Amino acid sequence: MQSSGTSKEFIKGDEIEWEVVGEGIKRKILAYNDQAMLVNVHFEKGAIGVLHEHYLRRSLIFPVVHLM
Repeated sequence: MQSSGTSKEFIKGDEIEWEVVGEGIKRKILAYNDQAMLVNVHFEKGAIGVLHEHYLRRSLIFPVVHLM
């Protein structure tokens, strides 16, 4: 398996531009390594994400939902 690298140690969300990944969906990749990824995702009302899956990795997450 090829390594995807690692993000720098500290990334502030305000320093990253939103990346549009679908109609009404945008994201900021905050941190990553070969085993995990921390992403801030924003869905506008009515937006639908693409069904996909990731290798299961046990972790603790804190979802933050902003309804607009």
